[in-house]
Amino acid sequence: MKKNRLIHRIIAGIAVLLFLCSLIVVAAVALHTKADEPKSLEASEPAEKPAPLLATPLILRESASVTPMRLASSASHVSRKGESLRDYAAETQALLEEMEAACLSGDHESGRAAGEKRSGIIESQQLDEAVFSYDELYLLSKLITAEAGSYWLGQNWRLRVGEVLLNRVASPEFPDSIEDVIYQPAQYYSRSNRYFRSLEPYDYCVEAARRLLCGERIINDPSVVFQANFTQGSGVYLCMEDSLLGSTYLCYSSRPELYKGDSE
Repeated sequence: MKKNRLIHRIIAGIAVLLFLCSLIVVAAVALHTKADEPKSLEASEPAEKPAPLLATPLILRESASVTPMRLASSASHVSRKGESLRDYAAETQALLEEMEAACLSGDHESGRAAGEKRSGIIESQQLDEAVFSYDELYLLSKLITAEAGSYWLGQNWRLRVGEVLLNRVASPEFPDSIEDVIYQPAQYYSRSNRYFRSLEPYDYCVEAARRLLCGERIINDPSVVFQANFTQGSGVYLCMEDSLLGSTYLCYSSRPELYKGDSE
């Protein structure tokens, strides 16, 4: 009997424990449900708040698209400017060729027009090209033809002859234009000299004149201002020998101190 009573008490205790556990479970479920309800309300209240989040990537996409457009516009501007400069350079080259052709044909009117147009483009567009007139090209071509026009002479010979004349133009000892240097009394030719007045330049002499006026140099010494078949000045820079023409001496100025700053 005592044993049966003990068993009944144990079973009753277990029942009580199970009942208590069920109460705990119910209470936990109720608390969990109540805890979830505010969260669902909070999630539902700001339902329209994500909209600003969508605006940010839109702004980023817009700014990302603007920058390449501006860069592309700048690059396009630079490209157009480069193309314009190339177009102007091509035009000045074509005008220079017209000037050379006019020297050979004697069409001085069209040569002067081409020279003026070329100079205007170079100055207005600030191109890195030498500015000179048609008359300067024509007179220098004639002088080179008169002094070194023999077909068997090399082009370097002609370039040196023309460079000596341009050294005189730049020198404080001589007139400051090609025309005045050529026609200076007791120098190259007088204005009344029939030979020089009627002389028409050769094509290779026009080429030499053009190269010199465009800046090419072969002597590279501004104090070399004499060219003759005899020596003069303060010394000989170069003696050019030819079996038919003999010796041609290129000589330094009698006052070399005037050119020290130019040659440094």
